[in-house]
Amino acid sequence: MNRIITIFNKELKDTVRDRKAMFFMLVFPMIVFPLLIGGVTTIQMNIMKKEQAKQLKVAIVGKDFPAELSRDFLSDTSIAIYKIASFEEADSLIKTDSLDIALGAETGFPSKIEAHKSGMIYLHFKTEDEMVKIIKKRISGKIDAYAHDIRLERLRTLRLTEEFSDPVKIVETDLATARERLGKTIGGMLPYIFILFCFMGAMYPAIDLGAGEKERGTLETLLVAPASRMEILYGKFGVITLSGLLSSVVSLLGIFVSLQFVDEIPPELHAIVSDILQPSTVILILSLMIPITLLFAALLLILSIYAKSFKEAQSIITPLNIAVIFPVLIGSLIPGIHLNLTTSLIPIINVSLACKEAIAGTGEFLPFSLVFISSFLYAAMGIYACSKWIQKEHIIFRN
Repeated sequence: MNRIITIFNKELKDTVRDRKAMFFMLVFPMIVFPLLIGGVTTIQMNIMKKEQAKQLKVAIVGKDFPAELSRDFLSDTSIAIYKIASFEEADSLIKTDSLDIALGAETGFPSKIEAHKSGMIYLHFKTEDEMVKIIKKRISGKIDAYAHDIRLERLRTLRLTEEFSDPVKIVETDLATARERLGKTIGGMLPYIFILFCFMGAMYPAIDLGAGEKERGTLETLLVAPASRMEILYGKFGVITLSGLLSSVVSLLGIFVSLQFVDEIPPELHAIVSDILQPSTVILILSLMIPITLLFAALLLILSIYAKSFKEAQSIITPLNIAVIFPVLIGSLIPGIHLNLTTSLIPIINVSLACKEAIAGTGEFLPFSLVFISSFLYAAMGIYACSKWIQKEHIIFRN
């Protein structure tokens, strides 16, 4: 045990001296989350406010557009109205961004309304991004208000109440708590972040402690030291695992710190996030990171020991990111996939789904237990494979 601790301390010092590894473990998570949460939120809010306040360029096409609705648009100073003869002309202007949206009514629209029939109003626009939804909402709101006025006038003419056209009212009761609703939303993204940073935090030390030592020629010196290969393996393995876990902790801390300085987040949302990030949830998430970090450390060390140089290790390990990201995306972002007795046995996906349930506060004991058992089993298999791998002379001294 003393030899393992000695090797662990030696490898830990080497890792701490590696500025690149320390940057990705400690500095990068603390930079990226304030930029993502604070910067992106601020930019998005400013863009939305700008889009809501900007003057829209709206074309009214044809002669049968209702006069009442046209006056409503003209009275709104935030909308610039252009009279255009045909949709062909309007469409060409929309494609060149000279117009935001074009409106037109079908032929004989006023006559249909007077005859208590339905008339069609056409909207032409170009969907480029989410901002188009804001434009459509501003325009559709006026059309809906106009249609509501016509409906009320028809009901008054027939001496009927508004309830006549709305005989059934739906009253919805959502039994999910605010934490559950928000947890299922952001809970899909947070496991992706935790697992990705866990992998990145373990990757650079693993490359340096395997292929890096081979390239520097210090691995041979370590092998002739009075320590068995298993003791050397456990020392290196401990440093890589610690690096991955530390990166996850720092990413979680970065998220928490970032949320404290984002003024655009409503107080109610802050309260829910604080409820989600309570100590019991944080401890559960970090405990889920332990077995997956052990598995990552084993796989990364196997590939690093196989590589002949630091550069080759990077080229071998970098594609492994896809093998990690893909199952995390399945578990985190694809709707309809839940933690159950089957998914709790699938590596990486099970941890992703368990983190999601932990954040929402909806986890059950049996699936969570299976996640821990299966994850530690996969980690043990990885460690066993790594212990066999390091015994092979042709792998360690591969030229």
